Amino acid sequence: MAERLKAGALEPFFQPIISLVDGRPCGAEVLARLRLADGSLLAARDFIPLAETANLIDPLTQDLFNKIILLRERLQPLDLNFLSVNLSHFTIEEPQAIELLQTLVTGLDGCCRVQVEITETWARNDRQVLRDFAARAQLMGASLAIDDFGTGYASLRNLAELPFNFLKIDLSFVSEMFDSIKAMTVLMAVISFGQRLGLKLIAEGVETEAQRDLLFRAGLDLAQGYLFGRPGSIDLLEELCSQSQFYLDNGVILHSLK
Repeated sequence: MAERLKAGALEPFFQPIISLVDGRPCGAEVLARLRLADGSLLAARDFIPLAETANLIDPLTQDLFNKIILLRERLQPLDLNFLSVNLSHFTIEEPQAIELLQTLVTGLDGCCRVQVEITETWARNDRQVLRDFAARAQLMGASLAIDDFGTGYASLRNLAELPFNFLKIDLSFVSEMFDSIKAMTVLMAVISFGQRLGLKLIAEGVETEAQRDLLFRAGLDLAQGYLFGRPGSIDLLEELCSQSQFYLDNGVILHSLK
């Protein structure tokens, strides 16, 4: 696997992030995939830990960013507001983290904004490192999202003090909301909490129309999940974005769901 990482066999996959107001794909999360010699693909969770322990995470991230930038001409017509990328805490802790992020921000300038996702678990560790990184990232025009919210027990102080723009609600709350009163209660509390802080909310793991409809009625801004599209190549993202009304094929117009 390390040989494939060094060989540049990394590929950017894209999962759409959908506006629950008009059904438009307004962003996408970039997910790294590793192409093996037999043509199969590995998800990030299967090779990122190896890259981190083998000191390959920074060159891997640079390779991924370069490949995203090479797709700029295909991304431009999609009219996305942002592309969301994940940065390892190993990278954020390094002095060159900002320079690495700057390459992507500059490469996509005039195309779409860059959003950095930081997991809730890591956000509670070194607040000063994260505060410095976040401030410099925002100065260059990037935005920040706290990922997997609700699973890592991040202190509320982090959300109050750190300049997050987006809050991504962990998929476990979405998947269980109709099966557990507690899960539904926590989900509604997280939505209310994020709204009071003025954050844009993204629900992860949306797989059914019932989940989508309830989240829309609760005032959620954005959603991501298999209902809208699985992670795929730029070809699949182009196909999704070519639809002017994402839900019209199902006869559903979101504006009427009030």
